[in-house]
Amino acid sequence: MDDNRFIRVFQYLYPYRKYCLILAALCFSSLIYTFIAISSQQQNILLVPAILGLLWTLIFYLAICIFQPTHIPKSKLSVLQRLKLKFSHFFKVLLSIIFMLLTFAVVTFSFRLFNAMN
Repeated sequence: MDDNRFIRVFQYLYPYRKYCLILAALCFSSLIYTFIAISSQQQNILLVPAILGLLWTLIFYLAICIFQPTHIPKSKLSVLQRLKLKFSHFFKVLLSIIFMLLTFAVVTFSFRLFNAMN
């Protein structure tokens, strides 16, 4: 799979990361409101969308922040700068793997919650 596609898509979505955080804050506040002010019978109905909305918006925000292009300078790099770039690339790959695992976990969690509601 080509990493440039991810970078181009998420670079286009980068200005909208603020809205993603606002939506996550709304989901979190509805989650807190559900625990505090609503009876236990209605909690089951409102809790699942609040949790799933919070998880999905945070995963989306994480994807926007991870898949950003790295700028490599054109001039000759020293050994220390090349080592820093290699570490940066390693951690970007590591974060990408963690992102994929988290996405799989959230999808699995979503299906289990939807099946439990029925």
